[in-house]
Amino acid sequence: MDGLVDGMPEWLYPQVADWLYMVLQNADGPRRALRAGHGLSDYTRQVMLRVRTATQPWLLQPEDPAFLDAVDATIHSIDWNTPARLWVDNHGNPLTLEDMLAAANSAWRATWQGLERRQDPTTTALVADAWDHADPEAADHLAAAWSAAYGRQPDPDKAYDEAVLAVEALA
Repeated sequence: MDGLVDGMPEWLYPQVADWLYMVLQNADGPRRALRAGHGLSDYTRQVMLRVRTATQPWLLQPEDPAFLDAVDATIHSIDWNTPARLWVDNHGNPLTLEDMLAAANSAWRATWQGLERRQDPTTTALVADAWDHADPEAADHLAAAWSAAYGRQPDPDKAYDEAVLAVEALA
């Protein structure tokens, strides 16, 4: 899609870094560096292991691909059934991660499956409708195919295999 911003631009970075800190540490207030092993939440440790970094995720630099990997790993790591994990702007308005990415015209969007490349809204709506109306097994394969095609770590072979399994599940 034209005009989408790839990567993590410096003007979006502070808000997303604040979101990471708030969600991973379940803390409000200014981001801060914590001594290794002292005050790091289990979520933070898990994301650091997934991303293979010794740097706290909210302290990674915006140009480092590990920053977006940390955002993706956070989506996969957090128990989203706990109280709403929202960021609140300076005016008290709640902003989800997806709200921030969409407002910034990011090439990435946040979904329950993790970060994925933003696609044409019509295509995204059609696929979502197919998930909603498909047999659960086919829907799972379709979701896996979509994630493999447009997720943070694209895998075309897996996308193809999962799409074939989705069609076979329907047949």
